[in-house]
Parts: sequence; C-alpha cells; structure tokens
Amino acid sequence: GRREPTVKPQPGKSKWRILPSWRDGDDPTFFHDFGQHFIKNTGGELKAVYVCVDKTFGRPCPVCDAVQEGIMSTSDDMVKNALEESKSKGKVLMNALHLNGDDPATPQILELTPTTFEQVLDLFGEYGNIVDLNDGVDIIITRAGKGFETKYTVLPAAKSAKVPPAVMKKLHNLDEYVQQEYDDGRNKALSQVSNVSGLLPAGGGDFGGDAGDDTPFAGADLSTGDATGDADAPVDDMAVAG
Repeated sequence: GRREPTVKPQPGKSKWRILPSWRDGDDPTFFHDFGQHFIKNTGGELKAVYVCVDKTFGRPCPVCDAVQEGIMSTSDDMVKNALEESKSKGKVLMNALHLNGDDPATPQILELTPTTFEQVLDLFGEYGNIVDLNDGVDIIITRAGKGFETKYTVLPAAKSAKVPPAVMKKLHNLDEYVQQEYDDGRNKALSQVSNVSGLLPAGGGDFGGDAGDDTPFAGADLSTGDATGDADAPVDDMAVAG
C-alpha cells in the first residue's frame, strides 16, 4: 500500500538529528539498506518500479539478472542506455529529525547515498554515539551540484540539543517499510525489462504483466517516488497500491 515518502537533503545546508533504532531490545541498528529499479523504455518513459532485493536484503535479484541479460544481449545503444538506467542504485534509510524543516519534531525517513552515509558513520569515531537522544550530535548536510555532479558533505553542528524521548514513539519501522516484494510488481518489472530488451521470457509468454498496458505504474510501488531514477533528483510523493 501507500508508504511515507522518503526525504533527501535539499540543495544548500540542512540540519538533521539521526535517531536511534526503531527495533525493540538491544539491537543498535539505526539504518536499513534499500534499492529500487526504475524501469524505463528507450524514450525515457518510466514503465515500472520495483524493489531491488539485492540492494535491500542481499538476496539474488531477478530484476537485476534480467537487466544484465538484456544489456549483454543487445548492440543497440539506446536499449543499452535504457537498461543501464534501470539498474538499482543503493540507498541507506534512517529515521531523522529535519531540525530546520517545517516539522522538526516529527521523524522522517531520511534517504542518503552510501558515500554520504559513510561520512555519517565516520562521526561515530570522534563523537561517540551520535544518535543518542541525550548526548548525540546534530549534523549539517551540505548538498551542492546537480545530477551526477551532486556532492554531499556531512559535518557535526556547532551545538546540539537533547531529543525528547516521546519522539521514539513516532519512529518509522524500516523493516516494515522495505518489505515491498509482491508478485504483481515483480512480474510487471520483469515484463517491462523484457519489452525494452526485446527478449521473451522462457516459454514465449510474459511474466504476468501486461506488456501493452497504457498505465505504466500498474503494479509498480513508487514508495520513494523518484520518478526519474536519478539518485539526486527530488523525491516526488507518488505511490500505488501494492
């Protein structure tokens, strides 16, 4: 079904406080890996979106395999480019407060690139547990450039405030959020990869998706809503029932 859209740091400087784990018990994990395939045709039209189980769960991904097979089987540059754009780009999700945003007291699902998240992890070595409610550290994320030239810098804020314990009751369960596997969505994605690459699945049929469907988002879960598939594009609030 519909899910809370993720947010990305906007251009310029933004202030955040990353929050502790949503899991009960002693598990300190405060983040979850995530990836999606944005399947486009050679005209750049988005046809399907589906979770990448490799980037998200570390399991073999049938969509990754289909995309790679299509790339290896074609000599058409337009087809190859479309399939390359359909590859999943890994992300890292975490609960965070956007301290200079419109609602600084409500946790949002912050989405960072892996290299940006590495900068967050580097702060633990010098500042300790930066996600602790009382002794943690606010961070400043600076976003500069556009598209593939986008760069992020993560630095500790000069001052940090304590986070009210009540915030923990509002955390998003990221284990539940990334559970976006469903047959119709997977079949739709595989069918659209087949359409782009010109390859037929075994048996000459389709994967259960309607190859001629004029509603390209049917069966596609657009929970993070990045309709361009651009790692640094703004997040659009789009989703369809899954």
